Amino acid sequence: MNIRVSEEYFSQYRAQSAKLSDGSGYAAQLGVYHELHCLKKIKHWIHRSHYHTNVSQAVLDEEEEHVEHCLEWLRLGVMCRADVTLSALQWDSPTGSRLETEYPIPRKCVNFERLKKWSEERAIDVTETGIIDRPYS
Repeated sequence: MNIRVSEEYFSQYRAQSAKLSDGSGYAAQLGVYHELHCLKKIKHWIHRSHYHTNVSQAVLDEEEEHVEHCLEWLRLGVMCRADVTLSALQWDSPTGSRLETEYPIPRKCVNFERLKKWSEERAIDVTETGIIDRPYS
């Protein structure tokens, strides 16, 4: 999900993004939505015999490069947030030979529905013709 962001937000970080054609701000995306996109890309790559049928090697190469980008993006996100919620280890059975990870301790999470509502109120379709200013056209 792409959203409209004010110039003031980007200027405080000396950052730039694609300008909206109507002058109402800039296109941006919350990291969580990029991460969800990346998880979907990786899932499709793992199951490429289902999702990528009848595509050229060039398309597969491009998808593989995209998946590498996504893995790096997710790695950085995991390290940045460093969830410190403890997980427990339990044997897979009373006479088990393998430890399994369990999550008995609740995580402190954002209210995703509230975040989604906030994003939807600011949503833009960057694929819509004329939404993004093209500075070199």
